[in-house]
Amino acid sequence: MLWNVRIPAGGQATPMTYLNSKGEQMVVLVAGGHGSVGTTIGDYVLAYKLSDQDK
Repeated sequence: MLWNVRIPAGGQATPMTYLNSKGEQMVVLVAGGHGSVGTTIGDYVLAYKLSDQDK
């Protein structure tokens, strides 16, 4: 495992990665939860910048 974080709601969507305008790698995910799966409901879009050592 390279990295982990606790998100504020359930994350049933597939994360996306891209390079921002400065060439830094970003990871973006949606945490919306799902009532029938039993995860916390929310309305979040989260973006994280990976450090050079995470690559």
